[in-house]
Amino acid sequence: MEPASFRQAYFDTVQELTDFAEDIAPEETIYWSAEYIARGTQWYHFHGYGRPGETDSIGQAFDLVTHSMTDVDARSMSLAFLDFQDNELITAYMGERCHSAHVASSMLSASTQSAPEVISVEVDRRQRLAGGVERQARTAFMFVGFERADDAALVPQGVCLATSRDFISPLWFRDRSRLVRTEEETSHQGVREA
Repeated sequence: MEPASFRQAYFDTVQELTDFAEDIAPEETIYWSAEYIARGTQWYHFHGYGRPGETDSIGQAFDLVTHSMTDVDARSMSLAFLDFQDNELITAYMGERCHSAHVASSMLSASTQSAPEVISVEVDRRQRLAGGVERQARTAFMFVGFERADDAALVPQGVCLATSRDFISPLWFRDRSRLVRTEEETSHQGVREA
């Protein structure tokens, strides 16, 4: 079965990461991390956090040939990630939970024309709501880009690529939300007024 296209989900995710630098909702805290193992010689790692009135992010590029690491402006993340869109097929990894480097190396095959690219994204968003309730939304997702769509068929057996946009995974997801009662609200519940 052919892998499903996750191109639009990829664009939505990059837009979401870009928005974190500018638009943090009131009472919201965000922690995020994104890695890009590019087909060439670069491995990018960006991470940061944000809350109203305060954001901070860091970017690093690791050269796989010279083994040197340099700091890069985290605002350049969306520009670096734009190269990923040139892949003919952008799909999703749905296998066991592991590091993006493991996924990239497990997809290498002597018969592929070029190595796949991998972007791994993790986001933890927390927003305080009324009544001592907190909305927690998490993203843990890995996109795999193939320069030629036919190369996906050459990926070794056992590497799990999503074959449907409706695929549900307990390990990989985008914007999975839940509501929880905060500790502050829970600690006041046992106190009686005199």
